[in-house]
Amino acid sequence: MNGGNDFVLQYENTTIIITFAGMYRKIAGFLLLVVLYGCSKESIGRFFMKKMKPRYSFTLDKAPEKPDYADSASWLVFEEDSMDVDIFYLHPTTYLKRDNWNQDIADTVTNNFTMRNPVIRSQLSVFRGLGNFYAPHFRQATIYSFMDVKDNGEQALDLAYSDVERSFFYYLEHFNKGKPFIIEAHSQGAMHTMRLLKKLYADESIRTKIIAVYAIGWPVTENYLKENPEVRLCEDSSQTGCLVGWLTEGERPVYTMVKEPAKAVNPLTWKTDSVLASAQLNKGAILFFDDRMDTVMNYVSARVENGVVRVSKPPRRRKLYTPFMRGNYHMYDYSFFFNNIRENAQHRIDNYLN
Repeated sequence: MNGGNDFVLQYENTTIIITFAGMYRKIAGFLLLVVLYGCSKESIGRFFMKKMKPRYSFTLDKAPEKPDYADSASWLVFEEDSMDVDIFYLHPTTYLKRDNWNQDIADTVTNNFTMRNPVIRSQLSVFRGLGNFYAPHFRQATIYSFMDVKDNGEQALDLAYSDVERSFFYYLEHFNKGKPFIIEAHSQGAMHTMRLLKKLYADESIRTKIIAVYAIGWPVTENYLKENPEVRLCEDSSQTGCLVGWLTEGERPVYTMVKEPAKAVNPLTWKTDSVLASAQLNKGAILFFDDRMDTVMNYVSARVENGVVRVSKPPRRRKLYTPFMRGNYHMYDYSFFFNNIRENAQHRIDNYLN
């Protein structure tokens, strides 16, 4: 609470994604769920949505300055050209403030939160060492934008996408040097990636360099695949040039992000069928916390159901951060299957190069 009036979610004061524990974490998760996805008829929902909403309507003249991708400061991660493959990464939403509809990439509080967030650390780690790593800063839309996707939020997400597109094509022109690449993305980053793919797959010179696209944490709807037939969902562990996607949930989640018919890839079998994959196929979840990293073999089983990977009850579930409420493991879309994903990425790279 800021000045008794403003509820500001930020790294140094209140970070409901990673710092609440016990009862407070559950309360924070409930409030975030209210803010993001409903209960608008409830007074608490109206209060917190009002507190999360930026103070003014979206206008381009109030938007943060456009990133200059010729400047290294505009990159979250930028590695030298030393390997035969590139990894291009787009992170999930970490901008939790209400002072703008889009993050200023010079916002050091948000940037520090992004780099220290266990979710981001997991995603940065899973492909590191498999290729040259490029991750742009972009004027990500504030988290409230997903409550307002028909008006100000839509414009904020469009602005964020414009940076994603510019950063990718700048990377392609200046850094890629003809190498094949993997795109890794999560949540808001995955949403922008799926929009970007419409352009990438339409250009044969680019499409043929795609090893795989891991756009995880955003629904791959049947309508999307129908409207973009050139975008193919991966059907096995060896296929290249294809899209991998899923959202992670338990058997009876309080909330699901999938609202229409969708498809998913099972990260334990790399198939799209509904066959249950035993936890014995899980080669290791790696769970990042503020002060440690835990590796757990045979962590969860998995099966595909309508765009979701349904998992068995995770061990030590109470230690997990679940801001989208019980049974929704959006924060762990990568972590639960860390070693399987890394091994699969290496396999697709080897298959492409050979």
